[in-house]
Amino acid sequence: MPDKIKTAISETQELLKKTHADVKWVQPNNVHLSLAFLGDIFLQTVDAIKHGLDQTVLTVKPFSLELQGVGSFGSDKSIRTIWAGVNDSLALIQLQSAVAERMKKLGIFNETRKFRPHLTLGRVKSNKGLNDLRRNLVSAQHTSFGRADITRIVLMRSQLTPAGAEYSILHIAPLIK
Repeated sequence: MPDKIKTAISETQELLKKTHADVKWVQPNNVHLSLAFLGDIFLQTVDAIKHGLDQTVLTVKPFSLELQGVGSFGSDKSIRTIWAGVNDSLALIQLQSAVAERMKKLGIFNETRKFRPHLTLGRVKSNKGLNDLRRNLVSAQHTSFGRADITRIVLMRSQLTPAGAEYSILHIAPLIK
């Protein structure tokens, strides 16, 4: 994400942190938009995934996304995830669909839920401070984070550690201009 979006995300997280809710916040540098979560994969599958992504982007042109709004997944009584929204984008939906289909053909993606584009800002750990968090989410629901130019797909490795997820880039598939 561009620096201006990371700054806006950080500012919004600071507003929400004032609730002292029990949330594990995602570092702004780690905020990303997932097209397909692949889970645990075998090392020998990585080359096929890279090739699949390279083939998928051959007909995709760069596009822009407007990032706006703050909300949550889970029920009102049990919020699980706090997110920043992504405005509707046909280009994004088509790209995600193409990536998902390619990964299904490789036998490594079987998500059946509808794609709901978002940037995860934090994960709620308990009900502590939840009422204040809900109020602040309502006040932040129309926050604009800015525009992001989408010019590539990045295959990331996520390694969970006690300090949180550590990400490393395995492959970059640039979109054709």
